[in-house]
Amino acid sequence: MVAALSDRASKIAAVFQAGFRDYISYPFIAAEINIRINGIWAVQPAGSEHAASKGIDPAPEHRFSLPHEPTAQEIALVTATCAFLLKDISIRRNLDYFARRAGANRNSLARAFKHVHGKGVYAWLREQRMVAAAKLLTTTDLSVQEISFNVGYEDSGNFSTSFRQLYGVSPRSYRKFMRESKI
Repeated sequence: MVAALSDRASKIAAVFQAGFRDYISYPFIAAEINIRINGIWAVQPAGSEHAASKGIDPAPEHRFSLPHEPTAQEIALVTATCAFLLKDISIRRNLDYFARRAGANRNSLARAFKHVHGKGVYAWLREQRMVAAAKLLTTTDLSVQEISFNVGYEDSGNFSTSFRQLYGVSPRSYRKFMRESKI
């Protein structure tokens, strides 16, 4: 999520606490918006809509590109692995297990994830778990410990640390902020 701000200083902390990943200052600069949007599209999960499919094609000097364009085989491998992982976000297995399930070896799977998502399998999975946790925090009354178990953490302290690293606040603070702000 990206927020638009006119008064940066007073709202930046609240924007990040609410789960936004970035902000754009007002007044808008077209080149900056193109760069930010292309950056978001470049790291979206495989199979999601891309700018070209929406008819938006920024000027070449504003396009974001990954160091290595993923191959169709890498995209298929990562898409299948992501679908499997998202079916049971709490799964606790090693990389060899995921690779075998996808018909690849651990190095191929790790490399494909880096090429497609710009991060490793576990970094991607951790992020997906935190997104699922944020949703549970705002839509349920489950305790933080219950949510941590539901998204694959055996230790709620480790869960809270991971959540804070991604969202910048504790799970309890996030829940309180989101409920008070009704975002």
